[in-house]
Amino acid sequence: MVVDPTPAPQVTAPSPPPAPSPLVGGWSYPGNGRFYGAEPEFVELAIREDNGHLMGGLSVRFKPASGAESGLLQFGFSGEVRSASIQTFSLQTKNGDRGTIELIPGSAPNMLEVNFHVQRSDGKTQSGNMILVKKSASSL
Repeated sequence: MVVDPTPAPQVTAPSPPPAPSPLVGGWSYPGNGRFYGAEPEFVELAIREDNGHLMGGLSVRFKPASGAESGLLQFGFSGEVRSASIQTFSLQTKNGDRGTIELIPGSAPNMLEVNFHVQRSDGKTQSGNMILVKKSASSL
């Protein structure tokens, strides 16, 4: 009988894929939601993740103040997921204005605070701060 003195190669179990970010999914502003500043009339946020890179899009319309009409603001953002609980990304609106968005996990897993600031091309700043609720998977 011949014994091979070389040890058998080490076999490592495949590591499971990382869990998706809890930010991934569809989010919306509830009718009686919480906000700071301008009151949202409509907010929809969609976030997806690809290998630790988040991509999202937000559409928001604020309730008109003193008879002024409120247009729809839409923007996209993306960036690497960081280990911090608050995720901050650069954003760009549909018409090219730039700003930042913060995604802040809420007190419950189905809640997300969104805080954004946009420097508009007319020199004005537009911002919003509201608590969104995660949509159920069946409604996506």
